[in-house]
Amino acid sequence: MEAIAQLGSLLGLSFICGINLYATVAAVGLCLKYGLVHGLPPELSVLANDAVIFVAVVLYAVEFVVDKIPGMDTLWDAIHTVIRPLGGALLAVLHVGEGSPALEVIAFMIGASLASAAHLTKAGTRLLVQASPEPFSNM
Repeated sequence: MEAIAQLGSLLGLSFICGINLYATVAAVGLCLKYGLVHGLPPELSVLANDAVIFVAVVLYAVEFVVDKIPGMDTLWDAIHTVIRPLGGALLAVLHVGEGSPALEVIAFMIGASLASAAHLTKAGTRLLVQASPEPFSNM
């Protein structure tokens, strides 16, 4: 049963990284720092570092502002087509901890795939909405 719970948190973290990597890192880091979440692997404790949390919060604030500027939001998503899947993959590798090299590669591929799917869905939806001719739905 523990393996299923770990797989669920690994898949969830990887998927949500594809939507917003910085908010995920900041939220997990804060939850670990203040003991709000239990049962995560000790390798993820690096996210509870004050510097990691600070950088994640600052980058989240930048992303929040950029997301409101037409054109810049699409550019931001284009840049993060590489960053978000890598972030999801790295969190997945951290989550499995000290496993066999094959397990780490599998976790990396699954994490990158889930983060990519979530990111491409988000970015693709944004492009479709912005391309629609109706101005009210684009706001």
